[in-house]
Amino acid sequence: MRFLTTFMGVITIAVIISCSNDDDQAETPQAVSTLPNIAILGTDLTTGEQGVVLDWDENYETSTRINLQEELGFEIGFLRNIVGSEVAITSGFPVEEYLFYNVSTRTIDSEPSFFTPNNPPGGTYTTNVGDAILTYYLDSSTSCCDIYLETFKRSTQTSNEVFIGDADISPVQSNIFAKGNYSFAKATDIFTEREVLYINDTRTGDRLGTLDVDSYEAFLYDDFREEMYLFDFDTGSFMYDALDLRTLTVRFNNNEFPQRFVISSGFNDAQFDAERMVFKDALGEVSNIYDFTTDEIVLYDRSVLFNSIFDETGLGFFVSNSVIDLDNNVYIALGTFQENNESKGMVVFLSLQGEVLQTLFTEDIRPDEVIFKN
Repeated sequence: MRFLTTFMGVITIAVIISCSNDDDQAETPQAVSTLPNIAILGTDLTTGEQGVVLDWDENYETSTRINLQEELGFEIGFLRNIVGSEVAITSGFPVEEYLFYNVSTRTIDSEPSFFTPNNPPGGTYTTNVGDAILTYYLDSSTSCCDIYLETFKRSTQTSNEVFIGDADISPVQSNIFAKGNYSFAKATDIFTEREVLYINDTRTGDRLGTLDVDSYEAFLYDDFREEMYLFDFDTGSFMYDALDLRTLTVRFNNNEFPQRFVISSGFNDAQFDAERMVFKDALGEVSNIYDFTTDEIVLYDRSVLFNSIFDETGLGFFVSNSVIDLDNNVYIALGTFQENNESKGMVVFLSLQGEVLQTLFTEDIRPDEVIFKN
């Protein structure tokens, strides 16, 4: 099976912990409770085949390799995303069928009839979140820019279609973002020529409202607090306004993230809990933890963590991806090392202080993505 995916390039990573308020090193107080129960989605280093799942038992003593080509039964697939323990894959372009492989239950859910538009569709863009498959499309019977959203609920096999607006949403891949209970589309209103944020409920598909965002350049959705942080970049700092999605009201000049925070134009993704945010740097790597309570940032520097892994394993480990599990306070590094001039895969669990907790050798599979099993 050929999977068309995008993974970040091979880099080294290490951790050094420092606060945003001074240059002294500070330790994070969180202790590791237990290792998370994960599988990985990876690439065969020998054949180059993508879409290989490597799953372990709960004690990480035995592993099972799952070839998604054989499991799903079609030749070319497009890896969409991973939601919980489900890997979402589509076939066709435009998308003809959604397939969901649940790693925890080893079951497959096929959705070939998720898109039944009320209007003749022109260009389409499809994504999925939670129980919903979302398809934004252009009504081809109009002269310009009539955008609709159809939301298909997998659990009830029902659809809801709503009119988004008369707007230019291109480039669509970077102007649509969906997570948790909300989907967002940023587009230029063709009548006012101003940038507008269109907000919909992913559970019902209903349109919740719009917001003029012509003065903002970057957006960061906090799914724990149900707020969208809005950045204008004009002040030269990380000051932001906050859109409360429950009331659709904006708190202006709400707060400011400290220096060493990283954000880019457009939609940004991050992890949140009651006290912390994990956000990625410009390379797409999990790099920092921001603490809302202390207003401090914990930085992860490449060289120190590289040395920590080398001291524990004797291996020069090159990280291709990494995530932080906030529930268990565990840093998970995915990557490869060289053995007898051959690349081998490995997963490394570390504490947030950079202590190696456990290593998993994946042999000829380069781990690319973490799947958290329910």
